[in-house]
Amino acid sequence: MHFELWCPDGATYLGQGLSALDSHRLVAELFGFDALTRYAQRTVQRVNAGQSLSEQYPPAELPEIGFRVEPPRRVIEGAVFAVPVTWEGDDFTPGDFFAYLGDQPLGVIDSGDGAWILGAMPGDFGDQALSLTIGATDPFGQTLLGSQRIEKSAPSQRAVPLEVDPTLFALYEPGNFQAENEQLIPVVLESLARLEPLWQRPFDAPIDGDIGRPFGQRIFHGILRPDHPLPGIGVPAAEGTPVLATNSGLVGLVADLPIRGRTVALIHGGGLISIYGHLSEVSVSVGEEVSVNQPIGRVGVTGAVSEPELRWEMMLAGIPSDPLQWVGKFLPGRPDA
Repeated sequence: MHFELWCPDGATYLGQGLSALDSHRLVAELFGFDALTRYAQRTVQRVNAGQSLSEQYPPAELPEIGFRVEPPRRVIEGAVFAVPVTWEGDDFTPGDFFAYLGDQPLGVIDSGDGAWILGAMPGDFGDQALSLTIGATDPFGQTLLGSQRIEKSAPSQRAVPLEVDPTLFALYEPGNFQAENEQLIPVVLESLARLEPLWQRPFDAPIDGDIGRPFGQRIFHGILRPDHPLPGIGVPAAEGTPVLATNSGLVGLVADLPIRGRTVALIHGGGLISIYGHLSEVSVSVGEEVSVNQPIGRVGVTGAVSEPELRWEMMLAGIPSDPLQWVGKFLPGRPDA
């Protein structure tokens, strides 16, 4: 591994005349151990602790290391998938991994004895397959990755489109979608940055009741039929009915949004967030830790609805997933689930 930091005079550089080991010790002293690869960190820490090296540094040949994954071949639109990742010994840590579905980054969580790659199959790209790419940075700073195509399956039954009042229909305009996305993207990014899951038990429904609007239902008015699939479900309930946190997490957003209305979004880690919309009131604040089944607000008639309703969404890395598949599950979409 080679490192150079040149001085303004262009004649000297950091570590000039030093061995690779002494250069890395200097880098660690000036910039911290995070500036080194994991192998270099371990070596420098041993030397700084007075231990002698039993091998050449850096090694003449790098050992062959890798990781194992079990990706799915086909996923239903709106369904969650969880890809187990395992490796030998301490070759990797969960934080070394990254994954993409097409160009969409996916979530990673620590499974205790490996990692899980978390994602959901989007429904907005027709019938084409998407490429799932999983990679990691090894202890020597090398990037290892592989890809596989995942086919998308259509749901067995699609929801019947719903005709809505023109005043509500008018709220579904591009500017409102953009405004809501700008509020939600930082929440998704914070969840992606958390490798430790904030939940420790299966998910519960935030409210009891029959589903009024199923996942993926589209709206229309007259001959106008824009592409507005519902990214969650709508559950009608009496106004003022308590809404409970579907699982433990961190409040990432409390806002009045043009379509979702008064909204709470919870961060659960690994790119997962839960969203509760059309609330009349909110009983939590941003940054607050909440536990499963803790009241977070009450059902209302805010945003793009005309009757009291809870809009419940479960997003993975910004991709909508059907909330019903989470009820009673710790992590749906696993090969062993």
